[in-house]
Amino acid sequence: MLDDLGDPILARAYSRLRVEGYGRQVLDFGDRRIIVSSEPVSMMTDRNWVVLIVVPETDFLGFVSDSAVAALVMSVLVVLIVAASAAC
Repeated sequence: MLDDLGDPILARAYSRLRVEGYGRQVLDFGDRRIIVSSEPVSMMTDRNWVVLIVVPETDFLGFVSDSAVAALVMSVLVVLIVAASAAC
């Protein structure tokens, strides 16, 4: 059972699922944002199961900020190389 895991984020996500229904939601948990996605799988089996995926938003967006910094550094380097080539 989900309550036996002792994870407050999962418990809150499941409670919200029961109130608001299936789909994708963003859950604020303290200073973290959690992405929650849920769908029933009863059409594939005769059991009344639900797939619940809970992921911290930083797992998806953390690489974007890292990539943005890397892209900025490479852009500056390209501009400096082009400027140096144009000056010669």
